[in-house]
Amino acid sequence: MMIKRKIWGFVFVVLALMIILSGCESGSSGELSDVKDVRIFAGSVGPGDFINIEVNVTDGYLDYEVKALTNPSVIVEQDRIGFSKPGSDFYVMDNDDRFLMLGDEVLIATDKAVDEDTGEEIITALKEMDSNEANQISGKYNIITSLEGAPGIVDFQSGGIVEIKIDLDGNGSYSEDEESFTADYSYKDDYKALEMIENNNGLFKHYGVFLDGDIGIFDSYVENDSGSLEGDGMSILVKQNLDSQLSDFAGTYNFIDVDGYNGEISISINNDNTIDLTFLTDDDSGTERVGPVSNFDENTNPGLWSFRTDMSGNGSEELWTMMLFEKVGKEILIVGVTEDGGTINEAEDKYDGLFGWDGDESHGGMIIGVKQ
Repeated sequence: MMIKRKIWGFVFVVLALMIILSGCESGSSGELSDVKDVRIFAGSVGPGDFINIEVNVTDGYLDYEVKALTNPSVIVEQDRIGFSKPGSDFYVMDNDDRFLMLGDEVLIATDKAVDEDTGEEIITALKEMDSNEANQISGKYNIITSLEGAPGIVDFQSGGIVEIKIDLDGNGSYSEDEESFTADYSYKDDYKALEMIENNNGLFKHYGVFLDGDIGIFDSYVENDSGSLEGDGMSILVKQNLDSQLSDFAGTYNFIDVDGYNGEISISINNDNTIDLTFLTDDDSGTERVGPVSNFDENTNPGLWSFRTDMSGNGSEELWTMMLFEKVGKEILIVGVTEDGGTINEAEDKYDGLFGWDGDESHGGMIIGVKQ
């Protein structure tokens, strides 16, 4: 797309629905019925496919089926995977992938079966959105892209028009030589999602869902030379917040990053506006003091915070951006990292530090965390 310029083979990002169902099994007279916790998701999986997932929390398995994006009636793959919850916030699938759930509204998962050089290894989901909810989406959102870790602005305007600006080199300027365009969008009942059509140096399609109109996930596709759709990464959007404070970010989060790694990250705020990032994964742990942290641009991006640091130790500072979706019982942290030193496509050395992308052609990364 123009949200993300690179084409990736198997970008597996779920768009959407979560409906709690209850099933009753009747026994003899007077016997209590069994109530099962079953949650249903639907969304997209690159390249250009559609997926449905049913998570049976009670019995510990999930069923999924992949549908062709151009023809949802065609099922191209289906399977069942068991999972357990071994005393932690992460559910562990039989194939060793992990996932988190926040109530009945958010799911974040790893997808390590994806080739690390051709696709991301993260799945995200929000509950189903209907046309009435889609009509309520308006105004400005901060955005972080998954492939580049780049920040930006998305402005949903009247008449089904959306304006998007991405700061690819992280200098705080949305110049015309970076990423700036308008596109049409509308609600599509087939996908229970918004569809955004972009014709800007090629055909791009983006499918997105929103939770309470405050946080959104877009999955992107680009048309290749043969006319089929290929995955092009995802983006996370959070409604701009004029009241956002750095202290809001303090806490411990369970996270999954674009490489499919998972663990904990804790954020402590210091009096000089520096922060201590403490991370713990199966392979590594440590604490980094970074900052000072400031609003990325209080005029154009309220609620988006940033700092620069050489986290990878390669002699080149990276731009780190953070945003928070915060409501009662729902706190989701999104962190992006973009390598400095020219535009993303011109940078020679990829960022491969904490939360960075392992693929040979990427220059950024992203994590998504749920507050403990």
